[in-house]
Amino acid sequence: MIKAQGRWLAFSPLLLLSLLPFAGRVALRISASAPNPEVAVLRYFVIPLIGLSLGAATFFMLLRWWKTGELAARCNLFLEKREGALVWGLTIAFLLLYLGLSLSSYLTLHLGLFDFGVYDAKIWHISAAPGLWGKAKIACTGHFQPILLFYSFFYNVGCSPAILLVLQGLAVLSGVIPLYLLCKKWALNPLITSGIALLYLLYPPVAFNSILDFHPDHFYV
Repeated sequence: MIKAQGRWLAFSPLLLLSLLPFAGRVALRISASAPNPEVAVLRYFVIPLIGLSLGAATFFMLLRWWKTGELAARCNLFLEKREGALVWGLTIAFLLLYLGLSLSSYLTLHLGLFDFGVYDAKIWHISAAPGLWGKAKIACTGHFQPILLFYSFFYNVGCSPAILLVLQGLAVLSGVIPLYLLCKKWALNPLITSGIALLYLLYPPVAFNSILDFHPDHFYV
């Protein structure tokens, strides 16, 4: 009975997913204040709700496993030789998922915000500007964003604007690397290390900074 209750409590955050059908009503509520309510609902309701529910369920399940002792020991034994492969496998899987969503939006002309077009035009102008000073002047006009000089290099070699979404996804998901190295430095057990990596991948800002449009802000994640 106690085990069943513990299992129920671990998966209880998934009940939050039952709120997803109300996304349409939320969009209607904010339609007067948001210029693009569909994107606002996706960014501030759907993605955070999914990330919160899955992340919380994962956390409680890991906590439950940790308290049971025997199961945690078996998991640690299983992960001792597979910890690195599991972390990198999860990272690659989420990278492919996020890139698939963002690139499919780009290829089907369903990018929800106008920011991608703004940055695409700005980076193209940087790539076409003569001399480093001319490029830097454009990169620092409006917003101080010298990082756009890096992106302009890919335009100079003939890359499609889709490269912005690819590089953005790679930059955001690369946050797993320092997390993993810190866990190894602190000698955390494999179960906790894998759980921390998974929680990062499920972190809502990681999701919508990888999926929704293009912004240099993704480096702040």
